Amino acid sequence: MEGSEALKMYVLPFPSPGHTIPLINLAQILALKGHHITILTTPSNAQVLPNNLNVHTFDFPSDQVGLPSGLENAASAGDSVTAHKILKAALLLKPQIETLVQQNPPHVLISDFMFRWSSKLGVPTLLFTPMPIFVDCLFLHTKHNNTHGIIVNSFEELEDGYTQCYQKLTGVKVWHVGMTSLMLNFTKKRACTSQKDQISEECLNWLNSKEPNSQQLEIAHGVEASGHEFLWVFPKNMHVEVEEWLPHGFEERTKENNRGMVVRGWVHQELILKHVAIGGFLTQCGWNSVTEGISAGVPLITMPRFAEQFLNEKLVTEVHKIGVEVGECEWSISSYDAGSKVVGWELIKNAVERVMKDEGGSLRKRAKDMQEKAHKAIQKGGSSYNNLTALVQSLKQKNIHG
Repeated sequence: MEGSEALKMYVLPFPSPGHTIPLINLAQILALKGHHITILTTPSNAQVLPNNLNVHTFDFPSDQVGLPSGLENAASAGDSVTAHKILKAALLLKPQIETLVQQNPPHVLISDFMFRWSSKLGVPTLLFTPMPIFVDCLFLHTKHNNTHGIIVNSFEELEDGYTQCYQKLTGVKVWHVGMTSLMLNFTKKRACTSQKDQISEECLNWLNSKEPNSQQLEIAHGVEASGHEFLWVFPKNMHVEVEEWLPHGFEERTKENNRGMVVRGWVHQELILKHVAIGGFLTQCGWNSVTEGISAGVPLITMPRFAEQFLNEKLVTEVHKIGVEVGECEWSISSYDAGSKVVGWELIKNAVERVMKDEGGSLRKRAKDMQEKAHKAIQKGGSSYNNLTALVQSLKQKNIHG
């Protein structure tokens, strides 16, 4: 790209993985297309960003909200009080960001929608939402006015009808540019399989031995009782030992017949889901996980826990019918305030069996059809590819004409 055609963009992610990952993917896409990208973040959050992006850090106002130094991301919060303090501190970054924007203005600021004040900083602003527009349609009180539009990590074919509804009722332009993980891989002209890590490699080796398509205690009982093979990943930052959540002898039994694999630590989920041995994906319906499941063409087994995850579930199971609900999950406002109701293992077993048996193959066919649409959307001539091109062009025109 000619230097004179490149746009200077600031990108402001909210410090939580579900928000940050798709927005940083978009930032990398724009950088690869020749634009000048600077990520606005804090010291601890900067440490996990890709090395190919410019970063400008601000002091995280930990002392103003009573947080220890270095605790700057919602992923590190162990309770709702700490999570709220991180949110409050993130919003208190406004004066520092405002000063930067005034002294060194960009052509455009792409901000997470959590920073509602970002649209009042005096520069063209796009708000990024980590949720599908399907969810925003149901929360129309959350209007993103005074912006150049809202960027969504989804694609038009997945939200046909809901996009038009949102735009008509709010007057705000919707820019579908997803799935950003797929588009990033396409833009780089390489597959994500080059990003293997040791744990993911072990998972893949185990999956290679399997045939194609083949609340923790109850989940364990459910998947074990289903009789199907499974790969179960636990995060490293759990506040209790995995063994306390599993039935006695669970790992030993599944190892004996090589029917299951329990993993502790991060794995490349996108890479795992693409493996031919994966026949279904039990997910709590965070949007990033849903998009990765769709991108892999894998039927979903939905077990939402909080917030908009229940609405994501409806888009998957009722609108597009590419997943099966476990059912009877209790809604809560956040992951730290989960309800006391425990979903029985029988429901989990039944949902797993419905997906794996897939009578008539219609569920898997719909999942594969949606996968094909997702991949077409990010390629040249596809809806997301064209949307991103049109978005950049409109920003150039806005900067030319003011």
